[in-house]
Amino acid sequence: MSELSFAPMDGARNSSRSMASATDAELVNACGSGDQDAFAHLYDRYSDRVFSFCLTLTRDRGLAEDAMADTFVTAWQRMNQLRDPNQVRPWLFAIAKNRVSRLGVKSSRQVAVDPSGTEMRSAFDLDQSAPETEVSDAMGGDAAVALVWEAAEGLNENERAVLELSVRQGVEGDELASALGVSRHNANVIASRMRQNLERSIGALFLLRYNDDGCVEFSNLVADCSGSLTPLWRKRISRHADACVVCSKKRAPKALAVFGESPASAAPISARTQILASLPVTSDGLPKFDTSSFRAGRNGFPTGGGTLRRLLIGLGVAIVAIAVLTMTTIQVTGVSGGSSRPRVASSANSAAQVVDTTISPVVGSDGSTTIQTTQRSGAMTDTSANQGVAGTSSTANQTSTIQRDTTAPKITSVSLTAQSLVSSAIQCSSVGTRTSVLTVMATDNVGVVSGQATIGVSGGGGSLVLSGSGGTVKTTIGPFLSTGSFSIIQISVVDAAGNRSAVWPNPISGGITC
Repeated sequence: MSELSFAPMDGARNSSRSMASATDAELVNACGSGDQDAFAHLYDRYSDRVFSFCLTLTRDRGLAEDAMADTFVTAWQRMNQLRDPNQVRPWLFAIAKNRVSRLGVKSSRQVAVDPSGTEMRSAFDLDQSAPETEVSDAMGGDAAVALVWEAAEGLNENERAVLELSVRQGVEGDELASALGVSRHNANVIASRMRQNLERSIGALFLLRYNDDGCVEFSNLVADCSGSLTPLWRKRISRHADACVVCSKKRAPKALAVFGESPASAAPISARTQILASLPVTSDGLPKFDTSSFRAGRNGFPTGGGTLRRLLIGLGVAIVAIAVLTMTTIQVTGVSGGSSRPRVASSANSAAQVVDTTISPVVGSDGSTTIQTTQRSGAMTDTSANQGVAGTSSTANQTSTIQRDTTAPKITSVSLTAQSLVSSAIQCSSVGTRTSVLTVMATDNVGVVSGQATIGVSGGGGSLVLSGSGGTVKTTIGPFLSTGSFSIIQISVVDAAGNRSAVWPNPISGGITC
């Protein structure tokens, strides 16, 4: 690619116009040669996008501004490392993500800062005169953006990054994967998981924030809620909406689509002058290379293996230490006539034993592991304190077998927190327990990890899946739309080795009232 020249043709105005129409690659190449005007145009092109991305990750305007400034200064210093200049957009996002991580940002807010500055409750512009209109369709744009912003509090860093880049800024495919520092497949998985989690959070938060008491059961359900959408309340509200005819119609505002159409948050105007004035340059006017910010891969993108690399190094050191300790324990090294064979030291004119130990693990077809220990030993006679050791040797094989776990777990107790449940049907207005937790405790060599049970309810039934660790697995029962009775039978658990327990002989029964 030919280098772009920004020499003025008809004065500074024509030069500026030429830079404004330049491609990303042309601007990158010019920046690498120390052209600060080209970098200023690159900043103007992407500062709002990068700031909006940092704001979504940090959820704090001050931290976002710091991360954005670090991003552009680092980009200026490392511009020559970017192998493909056309990838400058995802490269800037990748650096920004790295900067945010280095800041050690952890959101400590119960309710995240609304980037639009709009109070969400007052932003609900609902037309109550049009009862035929779906409640979510009457929701104002500012309220929808604020709703997504607050619901995103429960997403992790990668999911929030996808929310901003994919939904709002339209970054997809390989560019999204490069910005996240993951494979394209993993980027797609993160995007899918983000949408599922966020849509349920948005629906639950909408119901919590806009409760018109149209559903008595929902009003009773959230009577003790502080107003913060914790994971527990999100699950409770979502389960209720799944089964409630009234709430299911107004729990899914099209907020995510509105958020995607909203503009990126604008970068502070004052930041531009400060950042462009602080670009490090050499005496020749070239970008001063940065050697401390991050480890770059061959393509110039930040590598995400720093933590993994330290973990592997630590693991390697631990393995070496264990190996040395083991060899020191089973072998005592002696020196004799230049021989390197491991030996047990002997005193002058006395018998000694040479011990050479080999340990060989062998995995059998049944899954068991056999440890074969081979020792070569011999009686040695030391004829002189200053002479070599001579003698005869013999070989002995010792074999020990460690069998895999074949013992099935044993259930010790089964309990249900409430056996009298109140139906979640619309016509049932009684205040009472809607759900119960089935808890199964067991003893096992390696610990139980899952379980199964069959539940029978008036008019139907199904299977229950229990999960947990150690000696306990659990699952939630209810809520039910019907009234009548229920029974839980065929309860069993499975341990970490795949062994299943015997079926618990005592079924649990309960009632469902209205």
